[in-house]
Amino acid sequence: MSGSVTFGYEQPLEQGMAQIVVASLGASDARERLEPLFDEAAQLISAMIADKEATEPPPKPLACGAGCAFCCTMFEVHVLPIEVLRIADFVAKNFSEEDLVDLIKQIRRTTAKKADAPEPKDGGEERFSCPLLKGGLCS
Repeated sequence: MSGSVTFGYEQPLEQGMAQIVVASLGASDARERLEPLFDEAAQLISAMIADKEATEPPPKPLACGAGCAFCCTMFEVHVLPIEVLRIADFVAKNFSEEDLVDLIKQIRRTTAKKADAPEPKDGGEERFSCPLLKGGLCS
C-alpha cells in the first residue's frame, strides 16, 4: 500500500504467526488445536507489543481502557486472519441468533457505507465504527 505507515514489527509478526499456524494446522488434531493456537498467537502479539513499548515507549501514556471505543470509531482497524478466526469462534459461542442477525445487518450497512463513501480529501475521511460495537463497547 502506498503511503501506509509501517512500524517495523509487521514482518516479524507475520513470520511468527505463519510459523504458529503452519505448525498447528499441520497436526492431525488440528481442530482441537485451534484454541491453543489462538492463545499462542495472542501471547506472541502481546510479547511483541511489550517489547515495542519497552524499546520505544509512547510519548504519552495510553489513555484507553475498558469502555474506550476511540480506535474502534476513529480509525479503520485491521485484523490478522487468526484474529478473524478468534472473533468468529467467540461470536459462534456467545451470540444469540438475533445478535448474529443484527451483526450481519451492521456489517452489511458498514460495507455499503464504505463502498459509497467519497475518496478522502485534505486529510479528512469518513469514519466507520466497528460493527461489533454496541453502545460504545465491544460486544
